[in-house]
Amino acid sequence: MGAFIVFGATGGIGRRAVAQLLGAGQDVIAIVRDPAKGTPLANAGVRVVTHDLQRDDIWRLARHLKDAQSVLFAAGVRYGAPLEQLRAVDRGGAVLPWPRPEK
Repeated sequence: MGAFIVFGATGGIGRRAVAQLLGAGQDVIAIVRDPAKGTPLANAGVRVVTHDLQRDDIWRLARHLKDAQSVLFAAGVRYGAPLEQLRAVDRGGAVLPWPRPEK
C-alpha cells in the first residue's frame, strides 16, 4: 500500500489527520512549508518533504506523489490574504500537481 500524503501537515487539520493516520499504522508523507515545524513530525516517524506551494516548483513533488494511496490537501491561506497568495496555494497547490489524463 502507498503512503498517505498530507499537504499542510503542520496546520490544525493536517496535524490531527497525521496523528490519526499514524495511530492507524499508516505510512505518512507530510508536505510542509517550514522545515522547523516538520521536525516533530519527522521525530514521530513521518517522512517530511519541505515545499512552499507559493514559491517552489510544483513538479519537484512528483516523485513523492506518484505512489500515494491518498492525498489530503489541508494547506490554505489565512483569511484576508492577497488574491495572488490564495491562487498560488488553492489553485496552484491543489490543482496543478495532479497529472492530466492522456488523450
